[in-house]
Amino acid sequence: MQSTMPKMLREVAKQHPDVSAQYFKDGTGRFQSVSYSDLYETILNVASGLLHLGVKRGNHVGIISDDRKEWQEASMAIMGLGAADVPRGCDATNADLSHILSFAECEFCFVENQAQVEKCISIREAIPNVKTLIVFDLVEKTALEAAKKAGFSLIQYSDVIENGTKERKKNPGFVEKEIDKGNEEDIACIIFTSGTTGEPKGVMLCHRNFLTQLDELPELITLSPGDKALCVLPVWHSFQRLCE
Repeated sequence: MQSTMPKMLREVAKQHPDVSAQYFKDGTGRFQSVSYSDLYETILNVASGLLHLGVKRGNHVGIISDDRKEWQEASMAIMGLGAADVPRGCDATNADLSHILSFAECEFCFVENQAQVEKCISIREAIPNVKTLIVFDLVEKTALEAAKKAGFSLIQYSDVIENGTKERKKNPGFVEKEIDKGNEEDIACIIFTSGTTGEPKGVMLCHRNFLTQLDELPELITLSPGDKALCVLPVWHSFQRLCE
C-alpha cells in the first residue's frame, strides 16, 4: 500500500494504464471514458499549474463544486503537492462558505461555475484571505471584470492545465518529486460538518485515514480492474471519496 493517495493512483496508472478510471457525459450527453494513464497525466498538469500559481505544501485549497470529473483531478493535484483540499458543494450557503474559506485560511479556491464566482464576490469582505479563484466552466466577461474589481484573480481551469503542461516541459519530473515527498500523516483534506447545530466544524483527515480503510475494503467488496461503480453521494462526503 502506498503512503498517499496520489502515490496510489500513480501505481494504478502504471499497472493498468488503459483501464477506464472515469466516465463522464460530454456536451452531446454521451458518456466518454478517461483511462488511468490519461487521468494521472491531467493531474500532473493541474498540479504543475498550481505550483506555477504559488500553491505550496501545507496550503489549504477550497473546492466549491458538485460531482464532476474535474473535481477529482483538482483534488488529487492539490494532495499531490502536499496541500489539502477544503471541499463543499454548490448548495453551500453564503454563511457556510464565509466560515469555511476564512476558517481554513484558503488563498486559492476552485469553483464550479459563474454562480459560484458571484457567490464568492458577494461574500468578499468575509473571505479576504482568498486571492485566486479557478473556475471549471467558462464564465462571461462580466464575471471576470467583477471578480477583478472585487480583488480576485480569476483563472479558467483550462488555462491552469495549459500553463501546467508548459511548465512540465520546462521542468520534467518536478511534480513527481513533490508527490514523492508526501507521507501518510500529511493532511489530505478538511471536510466540514453540515453545521445543523451550529457553525460547520472542520475535520482534518490525513492520507492514512483513507488508505487504512482502502486496505480493508477488498475483504468486504470484490473489485477487479475494469469494474464500473455508480456513486450518488456528494463527492466531498468522506465515504464517496473513499469509493473513488
